[in-house]
Amino acid sequence: MTTPHSGMPDPGTFSGPLADDGDIWLEVGATVDQIIFRAIAKIAFNYMTHQHGADFALRSGFDDVRNYIRYQTQPRWAARLPIVTPMADPILFDDSRQSRQTNGHILVFDWNAGNTGFEARVSLFNTVTYCVRICPEFSGLWSPERRKGHHFDIEDRTIEELSSSALLADPRMVSLIRVLGRPVLVRRAVRNP
Repeated sequence: MTTPHSGMPDPGTFSGPLADDGDIWLEVGATVDQIIFRAIAKIAFNYMTHQHGADFALRSGFDDVRNYIRYQTQPRWAARLPIVTPMADPILFDDSRQSRQTNGHILVFDWNAGNTGFEARVSLFNTVTYCVRICPEFSGLWSPERRKGHHFDIEDRTIEELSSSALLADPRMVSLIRVLGRPVLVRRAVRNP
């Protein structure tokens, strides 16, 4: 049974591979717009709230990102520093753009490169990593306890905390964490001075 003008072959039929080596190439397109960016920002904000509590999340320093999530209002600083930026680089150091250790979700909340505010990294299915600038300039006290991260294993349906500790001389560059019970390195963004 075929649908007229559908352009698709009958179910169960296939004309063969498209490449000489038997591989079939597939191109997938997607539109990532402000609605998706706001959803990613909401995931990051909710993660921060869960990890640090409502009193922390209700601070006025987070009003800009909260208004972006709720009303799509861009803060003044977003013209030079977008709230959400997709990145090709993975969160885990041993991952590459072509090879990943896990298909799970990874969320990290940490100080930004200058230790002046907070950023989050969100990677759903450990594919595209989104950097979410939660608060570029935080008025509270600096504390290493603010650094949090979790791996959400979609196969085992478990959540594992990513424990971090500075590994290299410049702790802004790389941190050591544990994923799937073994230590791995996490990339951190560093802005040139």
